[in-house]
Parts: sequence; C-alpha cells; structure tokens
Amino acid sequence: IILCDDQFRPIATWPKPHAAFPRGDAQWVRLDVPPTLVPPTFYLCVNFKATATNGVYLDFDTSTKDNSVTGTPGKGPQPFQQGDWMIRVEIDQLKEADALRGN
Repeated sequence: IILCDDQFRPIATWPKPHAAFPRGDAQWVRLDVPPTLVPPTFYLCVNFKATATNGVYLDFDTSTKDNSVTGTPGKGPQPFQQGDWMIRVEIDQLKEADALRGN
C-alpha cells in the first residue's frame, strides 16, 4: 500500500502480503496502517506485483464512476473507466496544524 501526494509522489509505504486479501467472493478487507498525516489531496495506491500465477483480484463497483484511477507512483494517474475500485480510506477529521504539533 502506497500513500501518494497529489502529484503521485510516494509519502509512505506499508507492505502487506497477498494473503491479506482472501480469495473467493468479493468482500471488504480491513488493512491496518499506522496513523499518518495526509495532505488535503492524496492517492492511495495498491501494488499487487501480480504475475501469471500470483496476485490479487480487486473488485470494482460499476454503479459509480469517476472516483478511481489506475497508475503507478511517480507516473500520472489515468481514469479507471469501468467503475470505482472497492477501496475505502478511513481518516480522522481534519485537525489544525497546531494541534498536530502538540500546541
């Protein structure tokens, strides 16, 4: 899992095994990462490093559109035309910069 800024530059990386994504029917999977300060606009990338015999199938929702992209960190994203990836990010409410610094 790679957190990228609005220019698709990596900010943080959290390795997760393919086994974190169970095979079978589409389902939501929760992947915990450490609390991380994110910029106002960011991308969450998931790199499966898939091969012909190893990888993960990530489902997508065809009832929605225009919220997901495809690409790799360091390269500009391209719209995902088939729907929206079934990835959801949980974030805390916005915090003031002073509060984050402990002031």
